[in-house]
Amino acid sequence: MLLNSKETIYLDNDIYEVSFTVYDEPDVGLDGLYVDSVRAIKGSQEPSESDINQIYKILAEDYGHEG
Repeated sequence: MLLNSKETIYLDNDIYEVSFTVYDEPDVGLDGLYVDSVRAIKGSQEPSESDINQIYKILAEDYGHEG
């Protein structure tokens, strides 16, 4: 494990607090990135599958092995 962190992600009208872990092995999670939890702060109560995919994409740009 390289990093365990939380970040606030803004998607459209929703705000999520995301806890995630970055691993030094790119085969863990999605390119070494594993989202531990997603908590809605504002907007929808549950993130949709599309929201989760967008969250992974945003985090992978900053924290993924290929990002």
